[in-house]
Amino acid sequence: DCNLMRWMSYPFYDQKFDTTFFATFSPKDVCSRTNDYVKKSIFERDIAIAISGRNISRRNKTDYEKYVKHLTTFKEVISFLDYVIRKKPKVFIDYETSGLKPNRPGHFIATISFAISRTEAYSFPYVFNNYWTEKQLVEIEAKMLNILPDKEILKMAQNAKFEDTWSYKFFCAVRGW
Repeated sequence: DCNLMRWMSYPFYDQKFDTTFFATFSPKDVCSRTNDYVKKSIFERDIAIAISGRNISRRNKTDYEKYVKHLTTFKEVISFLDYVIRKKPKVFIDYETSGLKPNRPGHFIATISFAISRTEAYSFPYVFNNYWTEKQLVEIEAKMLNILPDKEILKMAQNAKFEDTWSYKFFCAVRGW
């Protein structure tokens, strides 16, 4: 109930199903606790909010994929990383990894993504199915070792603690968060 309570009364829009939904208590749970007037009151409030939300305007479906350029050649990756080093744009960093804990044996960063605006993002494989040669990986790592500690390149991440931990383990300490 505690985790659910923090999301109550907020509408959530699901693009895939083109619908809005609300978090609330289970009707079965509310009905079985006939003396729990607080829970019953919250449930009734949330149902009223959900019903009134029938007329919530649908958000435009945005195809975010069209804003992502998938870099698949070594030249593209190096060119982009050189651009970041040279121009020092604000970057939003995201890693896709093999797990949650970088210190576990065998875990690795599979792909690296940088967004430099709301409509411009780049992703590329890092350690993924032997995509790059050892020499190419060393050069990509060298570029990351220029970007991550550069405090002039401002960095953001959805879960900065995660990206920071993985960066430290596989590259270096990040400056400019």
